[in-house]
Amino acid sequence: MQTDDVVATLYAGNTGIDLRTLDPDQTLHQVLDAGGPIGQMGTSNIERFLGSAERPAPTVREILDELRGRGTRGFRLVGDPTEVADGVEELAARTGLDGFLIEPVFGTRDVEAFGDLVLPILRERGRLSPRRSDATFRSRMRGMLPAAPVS
Repeated sequence: MQTDDVVATLYAGNTGIDLRTLDPDQTLHQVLDAGGPIGQMGTSNIERFLGSAERPAPTVREILDELRGRGTRGFRLVGDPTEVADGVEELAARTGLDGFLIEPVFGTRDVEAFGDLVLPILRERGRLSPRRSDATFRSRMRGMLPAAPVS
């Protein structure tokens, strides 16, 4: 749902490195090798893409692909609406989770897409009760109504 420009801008704001100016087939080492501007800002988000003895450094293209899926965050569920719904159901079944924090990576458009595209699938599968204005996503996943009205 995100473009290279959006995720590159986010990464630049966090690290000071504009991925759009780099060779997409090379690693971030091209910045280091050129004596580029790597300071203290966003160091962990730079180091995580430099690789290690156990894991080779990803190319800039691979970094952009990863950032499109989850930004600088950790856990993610990505895919088409059916794949995301499958992931929600599997995670709930495997872990016993009874609620999810749907966090937009790049703006409310992600949450709107989840509501418009994924929730209807979960509802169709019987994982959510019919749409109600007085119920939360968590209570619908568990089949309960909230104790107090949602304000």
